Amino acid sequence: MKLQELLSKIEYEMVAETDRDITSVAYDSRDVKEGALFAALDGCRTEGANFIDQAIENGAVCIVTETDVKLPDNVANVKVKNANSALGRIVSNFYGNPTEKMKVIGVTGTSGKTTVTNIIYNIYSNLNIKSGLVGTIANKIGDVVEPTNYTTPQAVDLQKLFYKMVENKVEVCVMEVSSHGLDQERVYGTEFDCGVFLNIARDHLDYHKTLESYKEAKLKLFSYYPKEQKKPFYAVVNYDEGLLRDVRKVFDGEIITFGRHYEADVYSTNEIINIDFVEFDLNYKHESVHIKFNMGGDFNISNCLAAATVALGDGISLEDIRKGIEGTKPVNGRFQSVDCGQDFSVIVDYAHTPDEIEKLLKTANKIKKNRIITVCGCGGNRDKGKRPIMGKIACDNSDFVIITSDNPRDEEPKSIIEDILEGIKDKNNYRVEVDRADAIKEALSMAKPKDCVIIAGKGHENYQIVKGVKHHFDDKEQVRNYFNAQCTM
Repeated sequence: MKLQELLSKIEYEMVAETDRDITSVAYDSRDVKEGALFAALDGCRTEGANFIDQAIENGAVCIVTETDVKLPDNVANVKVKNANSALGRIVSNFYGNPTEKMKVIGVTGTSGKTTVTNIIYNIYSNLNIKSGLVGTIANKIGDVVEPTNYTTPQAVDLQKLFYKMVENKVEVCVMEVSSHGLDQERVYGTEFDCGVFLNIARDHLDYHKTLESYKEAKLKLFSYYPKEQKKPFYAVVNYDEGLLRDVRKVFDGEIITFGRHYEADVYSTNEIINIDFVEFDLNYKHESVHIKFNMGGDFNISNCLAAATVALGDGISLEDIRKGIEGTKPVNGRFQSVDCGQDFSVIVDYAHTPDEIEKLLKTANKIKKNRIITVCGCGGNRDKGKRPIMGKIACDNSDFVIITSDNPRDEEPKSIIEDILEGIKDKNNYRVEVDRADAIKEALSMAKPKDCVIIAGKGHENYQIVKGVKHHFDDKEQVRNYFNAQCTM
């Protein structure tokens, strides 16, 4: 594709020009091939300009920068104000603007994105509408599952994925849109039909610094994208979380609310909450349908409501929504029950923020039959301020807590745990076990009939990162191994 075609809809300065065909687009110099355009993006720890020479050596014929750089005469130099957003538009142009050719639903919020996107995906798939999914656990093109490294992939990878979806005749794509993805313009060049705002709570403050900055990043889905596209756009907003005012400040189009209160456009009544399922009546415009969803937890009613509201906004009937929700398989690592025949409950969940651990434990308290024993920790190289808060929430809402490791990354596990303990100096219902495998064994061994053991923090993840090295580790596997060992004793 000609360079000038790639630069459509972009404000730029052509510092040095060559009339070249661009064969590929890259943001990592190691991925550059002969004839590529290389976008010199600044990362959290590195400057893109440091890799320009390597990109040219690997065959780059055009460099996109934000600053003036000295380049060989045969290499084009495009100067832009924001290399991240320019890259999003360039790579979308390169792949023929794929999101113009299918419906795209973006879901943002601190918690629930994975579950909600999976429900929406299943509602459409159940109607024989070929669907795509972009998310934390995996990406899907129809029934084909692909691994993923990011909740919201980098722009080059994302637009390539969209292109593959269009090539495979996907009609609807539902995707998780992270605050990082929005702030770093990874989704720039994407055209959305619907944006969903689930909730906002403390998370990623190591990156965003303040909760307000974090929320502003999320709101970009509603403030910016509807103005940059020709497609009609409607917003789905959680009424219960007080987000309606925030969205209305930045978006003046159609908004449909959902919640656990009749003042929302779509709301629930007659709720039943269990460890393995929830039941409720879904109400919209004087009509209702009874739904049984095969995942437990109080918060999953809100997740179902969010997904249903997206579908209602697209004209899907209540009955088809019911079938889609009830046919959704439990999401890996999200309030997931691990049943090995034991006489107590074991729940594995991804909860790794103060708000998530509080919601998790409060819903467990609503349905508990005896004690709640919680295993939890905090990840390394992340927001340190949440550590004592999470420790306090765990101890306040559990009968007993085992504080342990959770992806210490480059930090010392004991140092992370010391931060957690700052929040529970006045508590006596906890114990420290640095080794996560031993902590899980200890929780299971102390459980009595009808207790509920909650293992929080990792959910679907099957690894631990210790001193920068990734090791295989799966909470569910650890539980099963424990009970298998008990059977052989």
